[in-house]
Amino acid sequence: MNPLLRYRNDLIEQENAKRQSETKQLKLEDELLEDRKKREEAARKIQRAWRNQHVSREFRELRNSANPPLPVVRRFIKTLVNTKEDAEEET
Repeated sequence: MNPLLRYRNDLIEQENAKRQSETKQLKLEDELLEDRKKREEAARKIQRAWRNQHVSREFRELRNSANPPLPVVRRFIKTLVNTKEDAEEET
């Protein structure tokens, strides 16, 4: 075989191997990114569920307790019903 042809074929093989390696690397990066997105979505769902549970517990405590803790009252102060008597007491 002609040495120039052999050299050319070797270069082509090296280039193909390099492209395959780059393709594998890109696929791996895509898989890692997809996995990270799934984990972040799962974490958001867990956080959302925990917050909802926490708020529900505090709201239940506000309704059922004669003397709820101050942080609970602060959290729900805007949702408490304001009456004319309340407005008169504030002024």
